Amino acid sequence: MEQTSARSAPIGMFGAAPWLVLALGLSATTAAALYIRAAGEAGEAGERLRVRAEVQRAADQISHRLKTYSGELEAVAAWFATNERADGARFRAYVERLNLQDQYRGIQTIGFSRRLRPADLEAVVSARRAEGHPAFRIWPEGEREAYDPILYVEPLNRRTESTLGFDMSTDPARRAAMERAVQTGRAAASGKLRVIQEVDAEEQTGFLIYAPVFQQSVSGAVDAASTLTGFVHTTFRVDQLLGEILGPDGTLELFVFDGATLDGTALLHGPALEPGVKVQPPGALSARVDVAGRPWTVIVRPRAGAALPTEARFLPWVVVGGTMISLVLFGLSRAQVRAQSTAQGVLDDLRASEEHLRESEGRYRFLFDGNPQPLWVYDTDTYEFLTVNAAATATYGYSREEFLRMRILDLHPAKDTTALKARLAELGHGLGPPSEWRHRRRDGRVIDVAMVSHPLAYQGRSARIVSATDITARKRAEDELRQAQQVLEQRVQERTQALEQSRRELAESQRELRDYVDHMSTLNAKVAPDGRLLLVNRVAQAASGLPLETLLQTGFLDGQWFRFDPAVHARVTEAFKRAVGGEATNYDEQLQIFGAPAYVNFSLTPVFDDQRRLGYILAEARDVSAQKRAEHALHESSARLEVANRELEAFSSSVSHDLRTPLTSIDGFGSALLVDCGHLLNDQGRLYLDRIRAATQRMGYLIDDLLALSRVSRGDLSREVVDLSALATVIADQLEQTHAGRTIETRITPGLLTMGDARLLRIALENLLGNAFKFTSPREHALIEFEATQANGETVYVVRDNGAGFDMRYAGKLFGPFQRLHNSRDFRGTGIGLATVQRIIERHGGRIWAIAEVDRGATFSFTLPTLDVAALGGGALTSAGLVGVSSATTNEVNRAERIE
Repeated sequence: MEQTSARSAPIGMFGAAPWLVLALGLSATTAAALYIRAAGEAGEAGERLRVRAEVQRAADQISHRLKTYSGELEAVAAWFATNERADGARFRAYVERLNLQDQYRGIQTIGFSRRLRPADLEAVVSARRAEGHPAFRIWPEGEREAYDPILYVEPLNRRTESTLGFDMSTDPARRAAMERAVQTGRAAASGKLRVIQEVDAEEQTGFLIYAPVFQQSVSGAVDAASTLTGFVHTTFRVDQLLGEILGPDGTLELFVFDGATLDGTALLHGPALEPGVKVQPPGALSARVDVAGRPWTVIVRPRAGAALPTEARFLPWVVVGGTMISLVLFGLSRAQVRAQSTAQGVLDDLRASEEHLRESEGRYRFLFDGNPQPLWVYDTDTYEFLTVNAAATATYGYSREEFLRMRILDLHPAKDTTALKARLAELGHGLGPPSEWRHRRRDGRVIDVAMVSHPLAYQGRSARIVSATDITARKRAEDELRQAQQVLEQRVQERTQALEQSRRELAESQRELRDYVDHMSTLNAKVAPDGRLLLVNRVAQAASGLPLETLLQTGFLDGQWFRFDPAVHARVTEAFKRAVGGEATNYDEQLQIFGAPAYVNFSLTPVFDDQRRLGYILAEARDVSAQKRAEHALHESSARLEVANRELEAFSSSVSHDLRTPLTSIDGFGSALLVDCGHLLNDQGRLYLDRIRAATQRMGYLIDDLLALSRVSRGDLSREVVDLSALATVIADQLEQTHAGRTIETRITPGLLTMGDARLLRIALENLLGNAFKFTSPREHALIEFEATQANGETVYVVRDNGAGFDMRYAGKLFGPFQRLHNSRDFRGTGIGLATVQRIIERHGGRIWAIAEVDRGATFSFTLPTLDVAALGGGALTSAGLVGVSSATTNEVNRAERIE
């Protein structure tokens, strides 16, 4: 029994060992296989994690970059909405400050298109051509309800200039984005499209983002479409944009699709795809990105041939070759290292994304702080300022720290806060259309501002970003314009009322004029240049003997007024031709009126309009038959009067001769009697004889004066320039010689000129000055003046003395023939002189009057026609030394002391 145990023990020990080794080997192999399989799965998970991280990184970078660009685009739209003077030059300066090349890489252009109606096209095209774009046109051509042509684009070069005038609403993809932008009030991206600014052979895929520009409005709720003025848009080349955002990656393939369709028709970026081929291979990961309201799909997959081998391929070798455990351990270590390397790569990518995000935030901060418009962000729940830019601190005078301690309500006057809260509650989280408010600066000055806002998330808080523009000057200008409009409206209303009153007055005047014309005694007609009668008054209609309707159908030259006599008709026809040629005619003619020939004063007057075109001819005929008869009678009376005057002159000469001869005989024999027989007469007889002689001499003087007065009234009146001052000086010198021994002062104003008959004016001055010398004889110191004054636009000549004067109660008799106001014993004279003076002055068209006071002198004033020196043509002046004096005038000078 012991022997059996000894044999069986070794057999079981060695027989179990292989199995144990096998078991251990199989166990080790199985363990190694399981470990290797786990490590392979970890590597695949790490690779999948890296791809997912790459997808998320790409999606985040695309989203962040395009949100930044959309925000800047909305800021440009706010600039257009609040800047009324926006034009091409100011837009170019604004875009240059943005520094697109460095700060917004990937943006090709920023442009502005205006919403136009068909009536606006011609003016806009003319304005752009005048601004330096002579080839500017709106294309494509065609009639539409509204147009959205590109007016400005920056930067402007050969490629971008080709887009000017393109109506973007004609492209369906662009139009859909524009309509979505108007509906949401936010920036909106278009779908995949061809960029029209491509002028090279190689075209690139692109897309646009649109931001709407609305008119500013005070009201809280507005119809966005009705206030739309245009769009600000950016143009992107997708490959260039995404290449700038994502950078190259040799191990991964990146696909970006417009929307959820993952084939070549929607491919924006990535390797080319065959038509109908979709990118959904195993292991591909995707993410959705919102690009200005339009979804994109981002897919990342390992590049073919670039994926690392997984550890599962070593499993057969481990199973087959259990002895190669070292290789398994090596593979295991290597797998662990790859897994760690993959994880580290993912971590580095995440850190790079964070660094890129910080750079983007820095650029955004640069855009925010460097914007020339005041900008701030406030908390929509607490109304606290979260951040402000430098332009806001400069405009309002508060420091950044002061702003951050304030709420937006603090900028508004107290009475506006209620309305502001209601406005903010109404906005909620939607887009804020432009609105106008009043803000108080730190120095207390209140300014008017236009504000545009839109919501955003800031540091994890619900907030709004606000752009404010100072419109105080514009509001002041609007107020001034409104006041001017009110004044203008008032003036227009007043003018309208005045015009209405004038219209009524004109209608009344026309009615009165018509009545006046109808009631005129003359025949009046309005005649067209072709001879048609346009209008006749009642007198003309009655004179024709025809009804008015029949008369107006009769030609002017065909009327019976002229047809009764061929000679009359020929003269009138010739006069009418001259009137049509623009020459007015007026002459006496014999026409047939009221059925009988009559003498009329006939005139044809052409009437022209403002352009000197002949409008019509005014014909007038005035019955002068009675005047003609009166002229004939006057002519006969004049002939008879001329005969009578000649007979009277002959009679005067005869009377003068027949009366003077016996008077001369009486005076002569009286003188002889006094010489020869005077010693035989006593004193009484000699006195009687002296009185006979004196009466005879006085009778002679009366005859001379009457003849002189007769000659003054009948003689022809000549007209020449007379120097009255020189004439008065000569007369005064002669009178002083006849009054030797007296103290007489004469004052004569020099240069007194007039137009008249020198001979008659000398007679008048001789009588006036002679009276002055005579009636100052009682004065020890006599003063005589001759001067002129101006009164009521005429020259008044004055002869003044300090002599005896007269009683004004008898001034009415002063200028009557033979009327005397003084005793002949005191002052000799015949009473004819002043009557002669009055007749001379009246024959010259003047008048004479006198003012006096007893024993205080007299003033004689008279007027003569005003001398028009300019009309004399340099004619010589006639003075007393140059005027011929008749013998009768010389006698008057010698007898000046006798004339009254």
